[in-house]
Amino acid sequence: MTSIGVTNQAIHAAVAAIKKVDDVTELAKETSKLSVSQSQDTKTAFEYSDEEMEAIQAVYDKLTKEEKMDGNKIGLRALALTTIVSKLRVDEASEKYSKFLKALETIDIHSIAFSDTEVDAYMGNPQVATQLGAYAVCGKDNEGRSIFWIKGKEILPGDETPAMHAGVLYWLAIHADDKSLHEGITFCIDTSNRTSMSKHGNESKLQKINQSFPLRPQAIRIAGASMVMRVAINGILKVASLFTKQKILQRIQFVTIKQALESIPKESAPKYLGGEGGSIENEEAWIAQRIHSFPIPEIKR
Repeated sequence: MTSIGVTNQAIHAAVAAIKKVDDVTELAKETSKLSVSQSQDTKTAFEYSDEEMEAIQAVYDKLTKEEKMDGNKIGLRALALTTIVSKLRVDEASEKYSKFLKALETIDIHSIAFSDTEVDAYMGNPQVATQLGAYAVCGKDNEGRSIFWIKGKEILPGDETPAMHAGVLYWLAIHADDKSLHEGITFCIDTSNRTSMSKHGNESKLQKINQSFPLRPQAIRIAGASMVMRVAINGILKVASLFTKQKILQRIQFVTIKQALESIPKESAPKYLGGEGGSIENEEAWIAQRIHSFPIPEIKR
């Protein structure tokens, strides 16, 4: 179980809007304009080792042969990510992937294969593009790892499916470099705009989905939480301690927005908080480019 589910439902992000991508053609044009000089990422491509390929194949075989999962439902990029953050433990990775997909099915996402074959189409979907505004594109942390930054707004019932499509795409993009994939990420949630723990009736369902995202966070910062929100979140963490690894919980810190920004290079901090956002000019194009650079493992079906 990862920390995203522990903290994210209490303050999970999703309804902020950034500029829409009008159609797939326009996105493709913008992506083609993106150069590596526009960001800190001089290299995003990597290759899987023989050991990793063997583990990814073993996880695929376990899911399709033992658990009878339809192979067409499996996104191979997501499968590789899950296997590697599970440290190549086949049983653990299989369980995480199966749980992830089952959780997504509760909001009518029955396959993660779109993240291999339809990236541009989903990035060009106005609803998904809007939901990507719940996340901030950043540069690297002080260790050279990606920063998974959530702006901390709510997911309304009518936005659940595009919000989670956006979440899957952002999750893949954040991990699309060798260091972040293999060493972990910095995870931050900005709760400064949340003044209450308002409920919409979908909290339990979304918490299960958020808990299922395979992650390996090296630092987890909840920024700008009010005292009321801290009490609520601490209650969630107390319950979560029964089924979440203690070392993950120990990485959770309540910090001010200023402290969160001071913990990472200024050039990496999100633009909406006065940072340089990793010098990334077009965030949607950056996400698409990162996903396209994430190798699809060649497995035997």
